[in-house]
Amino acid sequence: MVTLGGDAADRSGDAADRSGDVVHTRCGHPAGGDTALVSPNDLVVDAAGGVWFTDFGVQHDTAGADRPGVVFAPADGGPLVGVVWGTHQANGIGLSADGSELYVAETHSGSLWRFSVTGPGSVANGGAPGEVHDGTLLHRAQGAMFDSLAVDPDGWVCVATIGPGGGVTCVHPVTGEVRRVTAPDDLTTNVCFSSPAGGPVGAFVTLSSTGQLGHIADWAAARG
Repeated sequence: MVTLGGDAADRSGDAADRSGDVVHTRCGHPAGGDTALVSPNDLVVDAAGGVWFTDFGVQHDTAGADRPGVVFAPADGGPLVGVVWGTHQANGIGLSADGSELYVAETHSGSLWRFSVTGPGSVANGGAPGEVHDGTLLHRAQGAMFDSLAVDPDGWVCVATIGPGGGVTCVHPVTGEVRRVTAPDDLTTNVCFSSPAGGPVGAFVTLSSTGQLGHIADWAAARG
């Protein structure tokens, strides 16, 4: 592990157990019928146990226009539901603390979108098969691409950023303010937060071109 701004530490560790059962391969359409998933990617779990996830393989400028880029898996194990349509390689996904807003990052366009959650597996502006969603664009990166995201304890939407300087792009969903926390790797692909007892909230970031895990001990101080 690498402490950002510090020295490298031991990166050894056991591989995770990757065994498991396939539970879903297809996603339902609101008007009936279903379609195959292409390349499911990131996920976030809501307060009720429902799983919202992106399908990175969907591209709105191809035949993927009839596939959802954001999908919902009900907590009871029921059929998958298409949520957001007309995305282009949707990747990172997250929810606001109160579950009222869904955030989605597209990789190659470097776009961060916001959708209003109206219920389990439902948003107000997600579009329909063959259409493009009407989400709110929170930010579009210039000269960079977006990967996974997480919402920090202060409500900032923090997106792992691929491009010169790498790091994490932080967007405030209310004010629209944008801040950047740089990292020593142009291929920063994931971010998550930890809250040790008695200490400040920290962040872990994956540094993919070097195969390292970076740690930021005081996230709020780094974000500013």
